[in-house]
This record gives sequence, C-alpha cells and structure tokens, in this order.
Amino acid sequence: MALPVNKTSLEKSPIYRLKGLKDRLVYPHPELSPENCIVISNINFSEKNLASSRNGYEKYNTTVIPSSEPAVGFVEEEFATHGVKRLFCTPDKIYTDDGSTRTDITSSVSLSGSNDEYFMLDFVQDKIVGTNGKDNCFTWAGTGNAAAFTFSADSTVFTTAEDLVEHNNALVVLVPTISSSKKNTRILWSDVNTKDFTGDITRYPSNSRYEIGGENSSPIIGGVDNWGKLWIAKKDGIYPGKLEYNSGYIEYVPDEEVGNLRGFHPVSKTSLVARPEFIFGIAREGGYVITPEGKFSIVTKDIDFQDTFNMDRLQYAVSSIREKEHQVRVLMSSAGNTTGHDLILSWDWETGDVSIDKHETTKMSYISNYFVSGVEFDLLAGYSSGFMYKSNTGTDDDGASIQWVIETAPNDLGLPGVEKTIHNVVLFYRDVGTGPQSIDFQLIRDEGIRGSRSRTIELGTDLQYDEGHTYDSALRYPGGGNDRKVWGCNRTALTAGFKITGSSTVSLVGYQLWYTVDDTTANTAA
Repeated sequence: MALPVNKTSLEKSPIYRLKGLKDRLVYPHPELSPENCIVISNINFSEKNLASSRNGYEKYNTTVIPSSEPAVGFVEEEFATHGVKRLFCTPDKIYTDDGSTRTDITSSVSLSGSNDEYFMLDFVQDKIVGTNGKDNCFTWAGTGNAAAFTFSADSTVFTTAEDLVEHNNALVVLVPTISSSKKNTRILWSDVNTKDFTGDITRYPSNSRYEIGGENSSPIIGGVDNWGKLWIAKKDGIYPGKLEYNSGYIEYVPDEEVGNLRGFHPVSKTSLVARPEFIFGIAREGGYVITPEGKFSIVTKDIDFQDTFNMDRLQYAVSSIREKEHQVRVLMSSAGNTTGHDLILSWDWETGDVSIDKHETTKMSYISNYFVSGVEFDLLAGYSSGFMYKSNTGTDDDGASIQWVIETAPNDLGLPGVEKTIHNVVLFYRDVGTGPQSIDFQLIRDEGIRGSRSRTIELGTDLQYDEGHTYDSALRYPGGGNDRKVWGCNRTALTAGFKITGSSTVSLVGYQLWYTVDDTTANTAA
C-alpha cells in the first residue's frame, strides 16, 4: 500500500546565475554548485555576468592567402617612425596585411615550416624579430622587406631558436642552434651597454649564456617576461630568474627566493601570456596560472582535459587575451581532431569561469587580440581556408549558424535524498531586442534516470521582471530590459537540472525553481 504523500506550500529557490564548466566533478560534490554547468558550448560569460550566446566571425582579408596556407604567427606593433603595422607569417611566407592590402615581404628570408610550426614574434629595439624553431630567425623594421638575422663580428652565432623574449633591454634567445647543435637547456642574451642600458640585438657575447636547470635537465619549452623577471617554462615546471648587472657584466641569476615551480608539465610555448596579475599557460594537467608571489595553480582542474582535448596536440595551443571580458582564450584541438583547432577554451580571471567555444565549420590555426576603432576583436587564422577572420562580431560564423548548449549540474535544492515536485522552471534573461528567440528546453530529472520533460519556448515575449527584486547574493536585479519565462513542468524528482540548446541570440541571467517537498521522504531523509 502506498504511503500518503503530504505536500508543503510552494517554495521558490534562490535565483541561480549560470557559472562555468565543471565536468570532472560528480554529484554530490561540495565544489559542484547548481549554478555550474556540466556541458557548455558557444556561451560567453560577459563582464556583466551574463551567459550569452557568443558572437560570430567574418572574413578579415578580402583575398585568399596563396595555396590557402594558414597563418602561424601574427603581431600588431607601433613603430616609432612607421606607425602601427600588422605582420603575419605562413609556413613559408611573411606578409603585412591591413585587411584589404597584403604585401609579401619574405624576400631573401628562407622559410620551410609546417602548419604546426608556429612563429614566436617579439618587438624589440623598434624591430619585429621572429623564429619558427626550424629556420633562421628574421627581423623586420616596419618598412621594406624582412631580413635574415645578422650578427656582429665578435658575436656568438645561432641559426634557429625555439623562442625569443625581450627582458631587461636584452633579447633572450631560448634553445639556440649553434654550429648545427641544438642547445635544449640554454639561453643566450644580446649585449646591453651597461652605461646607458641600450641594447644591441646583433651581438651575443660568448659569456652571455646560461643552462637553465643544468645542461642535462629537461628541455626548455618557452618563456615570458613579467614582474621584472624571466620565467622559463620547461617540461618539468617553471624556472624564474633575471638578467642583472654585476661587475661590468650582464649575468643571469636564478630566483632563489621564489625557487623553481615543479609538480606540473608545461607543453606549449604559444600558450604563454602575461598580465600584471598573472602568467597563464597550458600544461598536461590543464591551464595553469602563476601569481607575482610565485604561486601556481591549475585553474581548469574541474574540467576533463583528457576527454575534451587532443592531448597529443596540447603543444600547439595558442593563447590570446580579451581585455574587456577579462578572459584568456586558448585555441585548442578537440579529442580526435588531428589537424587544425576547433575549440577555444576561455578562462575568466575575475570569476574563474571556464567555458568552451566550438567552431563547427572552419578549423583555425592561430588566434590573437587586436583593436579596431576602439573595439576589441579576436583575429583567427583559418587552417586551410586561406582566410583570416575577425571574431567577436555578428551572429554567425561566416554565414553558418552558431549552435550553443548549456546543461546545468544536478540541483537538489539543499535537500539531498528528498523527493520534490518541480512545478515551474523560471528562466531570467535580458531581452536582446531582436524579437522572439526560440530555444529548446529540457528538464533533466535525477541525472537522466527518470524521463525528461522537453518543450520549445520563446524568449522576448513576456512582461518585464520586477526590477526591485533582490538576489540572495545581495545584488539587486538589474532591471531595465530584463524578462522572465515561466515554464510549468510539474514533475517529481530528487534532483533537477536542465539542458537548453539553440542557435538564436540569447543573454541569460539565471534560473529559479518553484517546488513543493514530499514530507514523507523529507522525514525519512532526516
């Protein structure tokens, strides 16, 4: 005989805002919030804490790159006498390009790289210097053609290098090839005049060298300058130090106060980016961050790296910074994808949110950040299309619709093991002003064990939500253009989550559940 079911009065949950991806954590877990997503694709967390369908991309250059080669390096710099210039590299060419006019400036520079051999480009002494780790390094002065690296008569001569980093007025060369021998642990640095500290990137004194971690230690991956220090990424960690003046010479001094940072395994030189608050990079363990105090942490520890990304292609990850939305954006390859990149991993350094963008139609090779008329964009390079793309604009990917997905973590409403009847799901959103937006909504009961409830709903047609409402986080609901959609689902569950998909433009604030509690199971659980 069935026990009597006694329902309490209708309860309303807090308004849960949507947060980033945590797909490695399994309910119940103390760090898995009902605000977290276990699937999220093509959703961007904005500076206003809105979860919005990402913007699209469109072609940047009007003519195809010869042989449809990918760009494997891009930089925009302001020269003292030539103004702002943009330079990009393909595996065998160097170009300047303003979006309408492309000029081949390769000239006598000999390049023979592949689609996965990226250029490391730096700006030092009013010149762009570049290396792809395979061919001779080159320089460009902002006008005319690029030129092969030249050396003074009394300089150590190197041919290739894995990375080039400006540090304390010197150009630091990581993993140089000297007399056909690749020095996997060595750095060289250019001469610096100790009277006025001007540099000379054509001269590398014989004593301006150092073996990071010792000659027989793990190889150098790449490096970055920040906080007055040179941070060298090796396969077994990060090694900080700096160039210092000592007794008439410039010497490299390891940072003994911070010490070497071990316990993780950096893999990608092109993933290293620096800001005043942190250094970011990709290791086999995930995306890592180093603070000015020399502490490191894995900021993607709650997402499943191995199931999401091709671990054999982590070395080709390329990072860029989107300032306005306080995001590090990393171009990466999905699991099973062996050519080009189809995912962008985003980490928000203010909220900690992690999300993933997916490019369904065009694979990419490179990403960089730039501004046009004060508006911030990503610049993406097609892997085989022969085009570069301006991202963060429009509502489609070069004519293809953007499919987005959100699936929330299970929500037990603070009552684990207690049966609830979910009467209504309320979705709060900001009206984007484009008319009704159709989305597919699915209620997931007990992590899919019980049958789901689905329907298609339209956003942008309901009355404005009460702007005087207050979040449980003590933040006032913003009002003005904010609406809600109430869906009466009337289903019992121990936990409730939802999955929404669509290709319409949406901007979501959060969700709320209206429910009653089964007193019988509540008493049993107690």
